[in-house]
Amino acid sequence: MPLKGNSVYCINHPDKIMTRDNIMHAITVIQSDGKGNISFNPASGVPCVVYVCDICGYLESYLAMKTPYWSSFKGSPENK
Repeated sequence: MPLKGNSVYCINHPDKIMTRDNIMHAITVIQSDGKGNISFNPASGVPCVVYVCDICGYLESYLAMKTPYWSSFKGSPENK
């Protein structure tokens, strides 16, 4: 669902503001060896901010670098 002001609303419940998860997530790269085996590469991926609807569980993610949370996360001493 598009942002309305500074809030994210559920696509299934248009009047419900979604809750932002307070930790940073990442969509990681999956690699295949061509023989049917896959592995996750935690060194490569896209950091994202995740929102959830408390009613239906719908998840929505946004590119972390485009949110105000990225600079505070990146600047945290535990993330250096």
